[in-house]
Amino acid sequence: GGYSPDQVLAGFRKLIDWGLRRGLVPGAALIGMSSDDPDITPMAKYRYDWCLVLPEGVSADDDVSPGVIPAGRFGELHCRGDIQKVDRAWKHLFYSWLPRSGLEPTAGPAMEVFRSYPTSGENWADFDLDCCVPVRALRAR
Repeated sequence: GGYSPDQVLAGFRKLIDWGLRRGLVPGAALIGMSSDDPDITPMAKYRYDWCLVLPEGVSADDDVSPGVIPAGRFGELHCRGDIQKVDRAWKHLFYSWLPRSGLEPTAGPAMEVFRSYPTSGENWADFDLDCCVPVRALRAR
């Protein structure tokens, strides 16, 4: 259905409610991720997924889709502030740091690893997260 703030928040609430029912929230690490670039991808096709990191021995069920984030190398930038600051952090990673790093992005999704998050889905005025882009060494051309 594409990106809409209402859909993103609805997905967040569904995942957090699932985690609350299982005693995982608060506590479980929250990750938001997307393989799409919001500056290039039309919003009607933009995808954003929410993830909870499950502790050993806890598995997903029919209410959520299980998945594994492969180990890898990441460029990471801690960001704390409003949504404009988060946007500036992403732009810095992709347009300033990455071209100078000797690295290139992989096909994996960029991730926002939340250091804190509201369990109610409200009060998203102040973010505290790590922007993470999967990278590898530049290939010889």
